[in-house]
Amino acid sequence: MENLIGSNEDNEEYEGDGESEEGNPEYEEDDESQESDPQYEEDDDSQDSDPEYEEDEDHVDDIMDVDNNIQDVDMDMGDFTLNVDASRSNPEFDWFIRTLNQTHTCLQTRKLRACTASFISKKIFDQVEANLDIPLRAIQVHFQKTYQVGISMDKVFRAKDKARKHITGDYTKSYDLLRDYVIELQATNPDTTVKIDVCSEPNPDSPTRKGPFPGQVLSAVGLDSNNGIYLLAYGIVESENTESWKWFLENLGDDLDLGRNSNFTFISDRQKGLQSAVDQLFHNAEHRYCIRHIHDNMRKRWRQTEYRDHLWRCASATTIPEFEHLMKEFSQYDKEACEWLKQIPPTHWARSHFSGRAVFDVLISNMCEVFNGKIDKGRDKPVIGCLEYIREYLMKRICNVMKEMKKTKGPLKPTTTDILAVRKKVASQYIARWNGGDMYQVTGAL
Repeated sequence: MENLIGSNEDNEEYEGDGESEEGNPEYEEDDESQESDPQYEEDDDSQDSDPEYEEDEDHVDDIMDVDNNIQDVDMDMGDFTLNVDASRSNPEFDWFIRTLNQTHTCLQTRKLRACTASFISKKIFDQVEANLDIPLRAIQVHFQKTYQVGISMDKVFRAKDKARKHITGDYTKSYDLLRDYVIELQATNPDTTVKIDVCSEPNPDSPTRKGPFPGQVLSAVGLDSNNGIYLLAYGIVESENTESWKWFLENLGDDLDLGRNSNFTFISDRQKGLQSAVDQLFHNAEHRYCIRHIHDNMRKRWRQTEYRDHLWRCASATTIPEFEHLMKEFSQYDKEACEWLKQIPPTHWARSHFSGRAVFDVLISNMCEVFNGKIDKGRDKPVIGCLEYIREYLMKRICNVMKEMKKTKGPLKPTTTDILAVRKKVASQYIARWNGGDMYQVTGAL
């Protein structure tokens, strides 16, 4: 026999040169022909045989057509049998597979070692890119239905993390590329102010950014001519404290040419360190407190809606006598709650005590709350991904505002036009009489 494929115990292929396999100690000469196998026909040549290879349906059956150099092999792989038909035109050439029967007769298993986290991450890349918050359970069920493969939640987590890193970038490497990002940002966005400062000692205060390198996003938000939010500056710091706010406000003052005596008005929810930072940097600035956050602190002791109503009536009063009258009513309702409120100076929260330097009567800091809600999905990204998420949001918002401005009819902006229309309707109920000078007497009833 010219060629021989050995038993499946070592699954190795032996190729002969037309002589008996004398060089292999596992083979011994045998004068008898393979009469025990009906598929073999009589042959005068002696046939080498494997003493360990007995006639058994579970072992490999070697069938050879010497004339056509065709080999039929039933390979016993333990749990299943793999049928292969191979041929070659010359003993010196390689074998070519003619037929491969891959039909499995074994029981199916859902645990495959080849289904690694790297393999899964490639398959779920598009899903994760479309939705970074896709649940792990959804990925697990998808693989079970699509590929009939069972995978653990731990493997799904590692696969999703690999896919996310390819999409958003690596957290550690983002910091290595931060200075290159700043250079590119300033080159493509002229007049953009970007500053980087390194702090060697981390602060233990609670951060709000997510991910393995958390931090705090600080922002300064104003109102545009259409009464919409307009972001002036934003920054990422290690935590919310006095030093972080001083660094942020100093950079904001340098960029906007704010001096120490500037008459600007700040409104906040009394964040940690912000009040002391404003007092140190801007002595003449007016600092207002968000009335909604004051109410949140009041609710810890007085949860009834009546306390909220009294607070809002006092804060909305436009004159000092009206304010004092409403505070007296509040004291009659609950003296202890009124005394608690008096501990907060009314110049910070009551409209009647505002300086009037800023033509701005807003009592809440919902401008910052709106902005924080818009960037929430970018908080868990690496630092460059987070900054890019904020930049792209601002770019889209500015473009949308510009489109709305172009639709305006008249000299005023859309929001201002709507407010003026309401005021004109109310003003029609009043009568104005000229006093002979530069003023008018207005009479009427609300």
